Amino acid sequence: MKSLEKYPSKLVTPLNSVGDNSAPSEKHKSLLDLGESFLTYLVGIMFGEYKRSGIISDPLETEFYKYSSRKPSFGVFLSFMRVLSKELKDTILAEKFVKGKKYAAVSDFFLQFNVLKKIVNDGADNDFLNISGPILKGRTPGSNGLMDFFDTFIMIRNIYAHPDEKAGSKEKKRKWPLGDEYYNFINPSMNAALMELINDFDVLESYKPILVKLVDDKNKKASFLVEQGEKDKELELDLNKEDLNFVNTDLRYLLDKNNKLFVKLYYHEIPQLNPEIAKKIIDREKAKAMEPHLLEMILGKLKDDGKIDELEFLVLRDTAKTATVSDEKLFQLIEKVKNKLGIKESVGSPQNKGDIFINEKNTKSAPTFNPWWLNYLAMVKNIDKTIPKAEKQQAEKAKSSIDKLKKSKVALPINKRLASAKIKLKEKRSQKTAQIKKINERISAKREMRKNASKPEKKASLLDDINALKETIDLKRLDFDNQIEEMIVKIEEIEIERQQKYQAVDDKIELINAKESKVGQYRQWSIHKNLWSDISTFTNHLIDTNLNSNVENDEESSKEWKMTPNSWQIGELAYTYWAKIYPSEAPLTHAFHIGFAVCRSFKWLRNVQYEKVKERINQPCVLMWPAIDDKFAAKIDQNGSLLIEYKRLVLKMMEENLELLKKIGAHVQCVRRENDKGDTVPIDYYLTNKEDFEIMTHYDTNQEFNLLSNFWIMDDFMDNELISYENIALLEKNLSIYITLFGNVIKQLNEYALAQGINKESINLKLDQVNRLGKTMYKEFEKFYTGGKLKLNPDQEENLVKFAKEIGLNQNNYQYFKSQYIFSKNYSDG
Repeated sequence: MKSLEKYPSKLVTPLNSVGDNSAPSEKHKSLLDLGESFLTYLVGIMFGEYKRSGIISDPLETEFYKYSSRKPSFGVFLSFMRVLSKELKDTILAEKFVKGKKYAAVSDFFLQFNVLKKIVNDGADNDFLNISGPILKGRTPGSNGLMDFFDTFIMIRNIYAHPDEKAGSKEKKRKWPLGDEYYNFINPSMNAALMELINDFDVLESYKPILVKLVDDKNKKASFLVEQGEKDKELELDLNKEDLNFVNTDLRYLLDKNNKLFVKLYYHEIPQLNPEIAKKIIDREKAKAMEPHLLEMILGKLKDDGKIDELEFLVLRDTAKTATVSDEKLFQLIEKVKNKLGIKESVGSPQNKGDIFINEKNTKSAPTFNPWWLNYLAMVKNIDKTIPKAEKQQAEKAKSSIDKLKKSKVALPINKRLASAKIKLKEKRSQKTAQIKKINERISAKREMRKNASKPEKKASLLDDINALKETIDLKRLDFDNQIEEMIVKIEEIEIERQQKYQAVDDKIELINAKESKVGQYRQWSIHKNLWSDISTFTNHLIDTNLNSNVENDEESSKEWKMTPNSWQIGELAYTYWAKIYPSEAPLTHAFHIGFAVCRSFKWLRNVQYEKVKERINQPCVLMWPAIDDKFAAKIDQNGSLLIEYKRLVLKMMEENLELLKKIGAHVQCVRRENDKGDTVPIDYYLTNKEDFEIMTHYDTNQEFNLLSNFWIMDDFMDNELISYENIALLEKNLSIYITLFGNVIKQLNEYALAQGINKESINLKLDQVNRLGKTMYKEFEKFYTGGKLKLNPDQEENLVKFAKEIGLNQNNYQYFKSQYIFSKNYSDG
């Protein structure tokens, strides 16, 4: 292996790990990490080249759309490499994809794994070397290249991650026999193949990977970390205006041979959809993307009782509409699921529904929502604040003791002994390699001399020398091997001793944990914390049941929808549980989301005049609504286009589902015409008295418009002073309807954003640039801050606006940072 000094640190770190690990299983894992880093690094370069080229590839952009709202599995990166190698003719890696580019070690690795796979599939769980010997003897490696390596590598990686049912015939699957025999068989050839490939990619030395640390827009400079070799190096460069618009703090780029910005490095990430083709792809693909989710939803409705009631059908229909799936297609999907389940009832057609559809289902079920959460939150304000404070201190004291014990493990002298022994072993191996290499060089030189010698006695003398040197090599190898073996045994002894010392510390930690577990479960502090955990479990159940597809079958990709709850305490115990539910990988993330609250009272509706609503929100209640993270949304939606579209989508969803929303007790935020003040009323009351209200959906209105669920209070869960499980099941069914309807709105808004060129990359770039330029503006405002006020005359204001424009801020940005500066000064001045 050549010097690593100029290789990307993203490869150097796992390369060193491969050298440091001697245990077969650890070596295998480090080889997998290296292969993964290698593939994602190469694809990251090609993504950057694709974006720089201006090419618009329909197949690539379609895949970008598919992964705009969910994380890809590792295998997806190989698919991207395959497409990119065909689309990019001028990539700096082009010669590696030329047909006929073959690698000897890769070909050997390819053969060895395929032989091993046949052996294992035929039933062998061990003795691979002996069984494979005769088979390999009669076969020679083929001619295999880069893509062949990664095809095989991904199979091996998947076996390691999920060994169950990876071995055997289709009819009789069994677990793949992971273990030292397997690792010892495959590790050497995989290691050789990887080293051969990495050695051949010397082009990576010429393009420096950099991490942007600081950008000075005013002076047109930036500081970077050059991520090469084992230690990052600092670098400062002058940038032009185009560069400043291109770079983003804390992102990675490549520099070319002249230290000029080359491309963005998409390491372990996928580019965003190109806005020029976004609408076309979204319109074409969203129905395909939605079909599997619709099939799952239908299965969920049919699997228990073979029926779909009216409310369930309306939710299915709204979800289908958001993806432009027609009613006819929806009925075909219902027919498909019905037949799969062997249900005899008919589906019919949109115009003439079959008997699989009924008016209403029995709502009795095993509930997961606990109404007593509401009573508990009502009681929180009566808790003596000193009690949880003292309990917190006790818990922190125990945690501090555990932290000290954990640190003591790290500080044990035996760790230094072990590290020193491993360094000496590494040095001894290097010494062995170096000395044998030198003797081999002498042998090569004498062979060359013998080849050129004419006298027989000279040839004989040189041959004696060569044989003597060979004997020296054998003796040295034996001597070194004995020393190395002794060192390995010593290391193993130290590791056993260290494990005994670790165990003594772990036993002390276990005693503290056991005591805390016994005492802690009865503390008010713990009870309150566990309440947050219980409600979060219920919230995740709602998300997984109604929004996430194939959660239980998805091995690598993360869930599409996630939630983040508020903290269960901020100094004091909180009495409002508030979760933000959103598609985790979508461009807008939590800026627009679904809100879900379980609270002592809901104080966040501005003006409420309707008495029944006022009465309900001023007591413990549960509700759900489409929501906005105002601070974050304001930063990414400065012209209000997303807010306008959000309101339009909420209104459209409301108007298309009025009967459904009436049945499940929805509420609407609107304005009373008589006094021009906001109000929140039941949707059936709004429809009956529509002439008395106005819905405000334009950007610059001070009045809110939104749709909210019912406000469930404790009485809604009771029947004759007893908890009604039927009522709890009805709440869960209605929440399932709300979360689906509101989720459809959030999905459509994210697709609208993608079509407008608002994606993760553009948002991050915008946030970074605006924040950087905001700091520059703060320095300018500081010059005019006197006597506790920002004092600007008209000429000074005009000059500052002009300066803001020159560095890339518009009028709205300027006003935003000016108001933020004034606010921060007022806040800090008390």
